[in-house]
Amino acid sequence: MTNTYYTYMWLGEDGTPYYIGKGHSNYRHGRGRAFRRTSPPEERILVQEFPDEQSAFVAERFFIAYYGRKHVGTGILRNRTDGEEGMANPSQSTRRKLASSKLGNKNSLGHKQSAEHRSKIGLAHKDHFKYHPISKKSRRKMANTLRGKPWSPARRAAQEARRLKEAGITESQTPQAIGHLLIDSTLRRDSHEHVSR
Repeated sequence: MTNTYYTYMWLGEDGTPYYIGKGHSNYRHGRGRAFRRTSPPEERILVQEFPDEQSAFVAERFFIAYYGRKHVGTGILRNRTDGEEGMANPSQSTRRKLASSKLGNKNSLGHKQSAEHRSKIGLAHKDHFKYHPISKKSRRKMANTLRGKPWSPARRAAQEARRLKEAGITESQTPQAIGHLLIDSTLRRDSHEHVSR
């Protein structure tokens, strides 16, 4: 199926345009669910098709410039930009909103979750892989991705902690005790090898 590009014009009850947009294929009534909810009935939508996307963009920009934008005080349209995928010459308020949206997540800034909430999140994630296991193929891909990469200090420390735990050594034990345990296990291994010869 070839794409059909077009420019559409939404008209008010008095026949005056209030929004100009550009689309493709059968996606005629706006750029999302919110736009589709506010679009007028079919009889108040004018559509002009074009052979290519660039021509549709040129028409969209022309009509927006011709009728002007209410938002910046130049005309009657509700468009927030000059056209072309919504980012051609956005208004100052739109620019400020875009800039502030890229500064990080402000929803939880300075907010610390309660211990109860953290434990609920932990429980929710606890059995994730039990019910959503990673396939062998995915495991192989992940292993191949990590193969040959140097370990970070944090990963090295976590691996060392795991080895100590498996050996039965706790963090509270002194380095000397850890040394003795390692020497004992080495001696036991050597004596076992000597006996088996």
